[in-house]
Amino acid sequence: MEPTVTFIVPCYNLAHLLAECVDSILLQTYPSFEVLIMDDCSPDATPKVAAGFSDPRVRHIRNQTNLGNIANFNKGIHLARGKYIWLISADDRIRSPFVLERYVELLEGHPEVGFVCCPVIKLEDGVEKELLQYSVLASHDIVFEGKQLLKRLLHWNPIAAPAAMARKECYTGVSLFPSDLPYAGDWFMWCAFALHYDVGYFAEPMVNYRHHSLSLTNIFKERDLDLLFYNDLAVLSRISSMARQMGNNDIVAQCGQVLLAKCMHRFWGKEGKFHEVKCSEIEEVLNHEELNPYDRERLGIRIYVELADHCYTAFYTREARGFYLNALRKKWLLPEVWLKFAFLCLGSIGRKMRALMSGIRSNVRHTKVAAIK
Repeated sequence: MEPTVTFIVPCYNLAHLLAECVDSILLQTYPSFEVLIMDDCSPDATPKVAAGFSDPRVRHIRNQTNLGNIANFNKGIHLARGKYIWLISADDRIRSPFVLERYVELLEGHPEVGFVCCPVIKLEDGVEKELLQYSVLASHDIVFEGKQLLKRLLHWNPIAAPAAMARKECYTGVSLFPSDLPYAGDWFMWCAFALHYDVGYFAEPMVNYRHHSLSLTNIFKERDLDLLFYNDLAVLSRISSMARQMGNNDIVAQCGQVLLAKCMHRFWGKEGKFHEVKCSEIEEVLNHEELNPYDRERLGIRIYVELADHCYTAFYTREARGFYLNALRKKWLLPEVWLKFAFLCLGSIGRKMRALMSGIRSNVRHTKVAAIK
């Protein structure tokens, strides 16, 4: 009989923590599962530790060569026999024996839900620490409408990977771990799944997320920051493409807003010297292969206009002029940008006219809001 759930436990140089992780799985009250220890040709004692489990539900799969974490994850997904997949690294552990039972019950009762998760408690030096607030999505159990939650997911990744269980069909029908996104692959998947499915959430923290020097999170944070930035851009651009194909303009617009915010943060840094941003820096980002053509054009225009507006407000007139012109070179048919450029060219008179127009628009907006109320 096929198991209902497959636990995938990737392991590389984590033999000293493997038993604790697998033991926490074997304590689950829901019995229909298998555990795949995905040994990525680990040079430590992983085979010896894996051989020590007598439970027939535990299988040790050792790669002949090191595949890397993403390929190892995807190999485990292909080998999984369960209709639900829970990927939990060998350095993390489950802290509640009832969590699997609760997860399965929710997914069985809600076919529209693609994955389920819960918040996590930090584990450091074998001791439980604080609740990791970024992983808290709500104060109560809830099934989120997927696209509504996606609007939050686009800003950051609040889903703790070891605390999430998804339908296998999410991986096979929507996306596996993308091999070219080593840092943000899981964030992309949660976003893609939420675009197609609803999301279940339990407010009780039932999983431990371990912090230590060998964790993948810490390893990635020590790498080139450009890798992290372009991984983020790729996630947003790919979700934008998927949403556009589905005709969901709401999500496309949200992706555009977050793309702009991330780029502006990169250009300004902590000092906020927007007038010193070089056009070559902007074009380098815009020409990166991770951006799709649709986002590339729209993002370029919005970056230049945003920078120009800030420069104009701060009386960096020359810089504002250059940024407005660059936006118009991207697309000449931009009436509002031409108007702003004309006001700039008129000097102090144009500044007064622009302030007057801004005031009129503000009053109109307030009038409309009052009328609605």
